[in-house]
Amino acid sequence: MKDLVASGEVTVRILATKSNFKSSFAKYKFQPAGHMAPTAFYAFGDCLALVSFEHDDPPYVVLHKSGPFAQAYIQAFNLAWENAQAV
Repeated sequence: MKDLVASGEVTVRILATKSNFKSSFAKYKFQPAGHMAPTAFYAFGDCLALVSFEHDDPPYVVLHKSGPFAQAYIQAFNLAWENAQAV
């Protein structure tokens, strides 16, 4: 993964609270703790993976192969990214 990120083939951006995340392979910004949920999503190509950490046997992952869903989440993420606190 690090080689792909370093080569520019993959862009990884993460929104997290200061208290629960650190990464050496991605760009990240901070959200206020009250704005985070015990879920995550990954949008790549025409795919959207929804991840929940609140199930009995976490993580629970649902994969949607849908370009419109992936694009909707990417657009919402970009808006949140623009308004997040830089490191």
